[in-house]
Amino acid sequence: MDPTNVIFVGARDIDPEEEELINRAGARIIPAGAVASDALAQAVEDRKVWIHIDWDVLEPGYVSADYKVPGGLLPQQLRASLQALPQKQVLGLELAEYQASVDPAEREAEIATILNIVEPLFTEVSVAAI
Repeated sequence: MDPTNVIFVGARDIDPEEEELINRAGARIIPAGAVASDALAQAVEDRKVWIHIDWDVLEPGYVSADYKVPGGLLPQQLRASLQALPQKQVLGLELAEYQASVDPAEREAEIATILNIVEPLFTEVSVAAI
């Protein structure tokens, strides 16, 4: 994979060595504070994309993850970013870093949040795919 095609959306808590590696490789970072609904679509342009979401990208308290770093994305920000991408450009989706709550009600709320965020990627069904 060409690292110039890598975009870290909402990345934060990056140590200096990581930042140097990212910059040297030519990857891009869209900080959480700069994530507007069209920021990802503008960065991607017309390229095909593979989406990887670590749930610790969200502000702590929405979805359980090992890392709890304040200043993350809000669920509606991430959903709007995914919704702004044309589905025909999305090749795949990978979801990671979810640590399910032991409390059933919390776990159900977290799963509902995750499904709501990624739902825009699955709203259109191609007749050709059926």
